Amino acid sequence: MKLDDIDWKIIEALQGDARLKNNEIAKRIQVSEVTVGSRIRALEEKGAIRIVLQRNLGEEYLSVLMYINVDSGNLYEIANSLYEIHECLAVVVSIGNPDLIVHIYAKDLSHIQKIVDCEFSKYPSLYIKDMSIGTELLKFDNVHRSERDVL
Repeated sequence: MKLDDIDWKIIEALQGDARLKNNEIAKRIQVSEVTVGSRIRALEEKGAIRIVLQRNLGEEYLSVLMYINVDSGNLYEIANSLYEIHECLAVVVSIGNPDLIVHIYAKDLSHIQKIVDCEFSKYPSLYIKDMSIGTELLKFDNVHRSERDVL
């Protein structure tokens, strides 16, 4: 994947402040707002960046840790698939029990149920062993999601 100077300037601006609006980025790097919007979409489609909703995570959302065991199938394929769930913040492959720890955010309990019903039910060999629901998120340091390629 080849990125040009404009792509890199957009990425650098977003790394500095992921909440920047397209018009603010456009002013900084001296291109049109339309250019910024189309480049961001193209960068997402290429897999160079991924936009993740994290606005006021501690106030508006529940932080949910799911402890998951996998009876059969490729653990890493399942982990990578779960990682693609929009609400997923992290997937940890564990040694021992559980096999996976999945960190998601949800608006409320019904949102958690919807995620389980719609996303986790795609994997019949997967079962949720336990779940912790945090009601206050005191600190969250975002790790660049592109590091998932370690799996």
